[in-house]
Amino acid sequence: MGLENNLTLAQPNCDDYLHGLSDGEFYYSSKGGATLEERDSHQHAWFTPYHHGCPVPEVTTIRITSTTLLPAWFSEVISRCNHLLSLSENWDTYGAKKININTVVDMVDILSEIMSLDMPMPSVVPTNTGNVQLEWHARGIDLEIEVAPNKYVEVFFEDQNKVLDSWEGEFKFDPLNIPEHLNRAIEELNRRTA
Repeated sequence: MGLENNLTLAQPNCDDYLHGLSDGEFYYSSKGGATLEERDSHQHAWFTPYHHGCPVPEVTTIRITSTTLLPAWFSEVISRCNHLLSLSENWDTYGAKKININTVVDMVDILSEIMSLDMPMPSVVPTNTGNVQLEWHARGIDLEIEVAPNKYVEVFFEDQNKVLDSWEGEFKFDPLNIPEHLNRAIEELNRRTA
């Protein structure tokens, strides 16, 4: 899987948010989901708006090209990203920074590299530093991946069943060199939740 990122301008109504899957002409709202035919097409384009105001909001187009099917929950993750990008400075009333759009793009790219059809949907949460965190808490596994600018990640993994050792670490994400302990954690998560 890969990610292409382009910046374009659009002039939708201020209340319009273009969410979702497109084959170049088809759009749907975040309340809907991809049909089976669209998910089976193996070619996915997610249009994620980032509103700077009216009447001409800036729209970021994120294109994900996949050689495999995307999980059914992927559109919900994109919808959550749209919500996080709408948060303003101080969204937590304790001085939190605005979520960085480049970090969201990096997070989607990282998720597209590690996800599989049998992986459970992650929670996507903002951090007060403007980063985004992916979280899975299921069947005794706690896996948290905080994504910072330029694909630097901080990972925390705990296995309450003690099948795998707990660990944490920081590194720059490289899809060609994913640490073995992260691969094992993801495989165990997928195995337990299948």
